Parts: sequence; structure tokens; C-alpha cells
Amino acid sequence: MKKILSVLLTLVLALGLALPAVAEDAIKIGVIGPLTGPAAIYGTAVVNAAKIAADELNALGGLQIEIDAQDDEHDPEKAINAYNTVMDEGAQFILGTVTTSPCIAVAAQAYEERVFMLTPSASSTEVTEGK
Repeated sequence: MKKILSVLLTLVLALGLALPAVAEDAIKIGVIGPLTGPAAIYGTAVVNAAKIAADELNALGGLQIEIDAQDDEHDPEKAINAYNTVMDEGAQFILGTVTTSPCIAVAAQAYEERVFMLTPSASSTEVTEGK
């Protein structure tokens, strides 16, 4: 959990410094992972860590972070639907997906659309293969 929180904080701070004109008042991060089903323990841990990190950064004032968490139920097709939902709702970056099979599906679409995506735990080389 500490590692995920550290990675998210580092990502947000780096992006906040490097891309100050990305958003007028907020950076919206779409978090995709299993929030229900047998793999929910992984997705809920990532969402909770992202929310804690966002709350801590938002308390500092200035640029605000918004978290939009979507459930992929550890299913590649549902992960694509979750990706489309967060993108339709204005996400500028993607944290996730949390598990490997959904991440492979979403990574292909995010790469094609040139959306920055960081997975905290997907472990297959297929996630980045050819990208």
C-alpha cells in the first residue's frame, strides 16, 4: 500500500510540475480496477490509496486532484467499458488497470489514443509489448 501511495504521489507531483496547463483547476485521474468480485481486494486497495494521496495533495491547496474510480470486475471487456467511462468523464490520466488481463486490453486502447496510463501491479510483459 505504501509503495502504491508513493508511486501515485510521485506521479501526480511530477505531472503537476511538468504539465501545469493540463487543467484549469484540477487533474482528473481515472482509476480502473476490480472493486467487486474475487480480485476486489487489489482494486479497492489501489482506489483507497489514490483517494488518500489525492486528499493529502488537495489539502496543500493549489492544483486539485480528482479521482474517478471505475470497477472492471477483473474482466477485460468491462475494463474497456470502464476506460471509456473515465475518458468520457474527462480523465486526463489512467491509474490502472490493477490486474493483468484487463490491463492488457486497456493498455492497447490507451496507447492507440495516446493516454498516459500507469499500472500499479499488472505484471505481464504483454502490457507494454510493442508499445
